[in-house]
Amino acid sequence: MMKKTVVIISSDALFPQLFETLLFRKVKDLEIIICRSVQEINLKLDQSAVDLTLMDSILNNTPSFEIMRYVRMEKQVASPIFFFPEINTERYTYKSYAMGANRIINKPFDPYKITDDIAEFLNCNND
Repeated sequence: MMKKTVVIISSDALFPQLFETLLFRKVKDLEIIICRSVQEINLKLDQSAVDLTLMDSILNNTPSFEIMRYVRMEKQVASPIFFFPEINTERYTYKSYAMGANRIINKPFDPYKITDDIAEFLNCNND
């Protein structure tokens, strides 16, 4: 089994910590890369193949759609993006998918359920 890499994009203090703790309990051979700024995305995503990206809507003053566009177009990350937006409208959801999100997870969410889904996804995609 190859090591899996999950990128967590968020400037929030709790979001990455929550998933980091829960995912390490569920997934063997896991690397988690936390990016708290566009600069960190630029530096860290050059150095890694990514299996899944968890993207919080909170990243300083940079709009979420700009981050998603940057990750998809500039960094050429093709793996799925699970997006956790603050806004829950049909138009925003549509635009999120159009900009590159593969799954929208509205807040509030059950972190245990989402962690189970992520673990299942990563374990089903073993190389």
